[in-house]
Parts: sequence; structure tokens; C-alpha cells
Amino acid sequence: MVFSLTENLIKPRQLLVLRKLSIKKSDIALDGVWDGIEQKIKEMDLSKPTLPRIRILSKRLEQAQNPSAVHKIKPVKQYYRKMYYEFLDNIINEIEDRFEQSGFEKYPHLEKSLLLASGSLDESTFTTISAFGIDVAKHK
Repeated sequence: MVFSLTENLIKPRQLLVLRKLSIKKSDIALDGVWDGIEQKIKEMDLSKPTLPRIRILSKRLEQAQNPSAVHKIKPVKQYYRKMYYEFLDNIINEIEDRFEQSGFEKYPHLEKSLLLASGSLDESTFTTISAFGIDVAKHK
């Protein structure tokens, strides 16, 4: 059927993309990305990445807060490292969620039922189905 054939095409590609993204989820890959960013910055004569500006708390709020809760300055790379991993996690989760839905398993069965129930196919439908390599006579 059309859905099962397209699923057979999509599933390996999905697994390949997920595997490549998982490989990028390492400190070595992050170092490569960071080195590439630094190189582009030098080429384009841009300023280096910086941390977001730290908000200055009012005296009243500053006294009420725990002294240990005051912002600790992290290296710039460490700050963007967190964002990099969150970004990759979100992409991987979205890909997995979109392709692993229970509804996708129902489509080939629905398609087969429609083909069998229709009984007679017009020429354009027959040509379209045959283009996917489906033997319509076998399913009658």
C-alpha cells in the first residue's frame, strides 16, 4: 500500500537523522561547533559571544535574597553549552513524537480497507496506485 511503502522510506531516514543528532550530543561535537563559531567571528570581524546582561536587583530585594543565590558568573561557553544540549534534546524529542504516533499504524489498514471496499477503480486511481508498485488485482 501507499502508506506502508512511504513508511518504509521514511523510517530509515528518521533513524539516520536521530543517530546523527545523538552523535552531535557530545562535548567533542560542541567543541567543533564552538571552534567553527569562533572562526566565523574572526572572518567576519564580529565581537565574541557574551553572557546576557545580569539584572541588578534593588537593595530591598537584594537584602531579602539568600546571599548564596546571587548570580554566579559562568564562562560564556558553559552558558551556551546548556542551550546547545537543550536545543538538540528538543529536536530529537520532536522527531520521535511526530513519527511514533499510534495513528500512523492505522493508515495502512484504512487504505487497504478503502481499496478493497471500492471494488472498482477508475483509470487515474489505478495508475496512481500502480505507480507505487501495488498489485491492485491481488487485493481484490
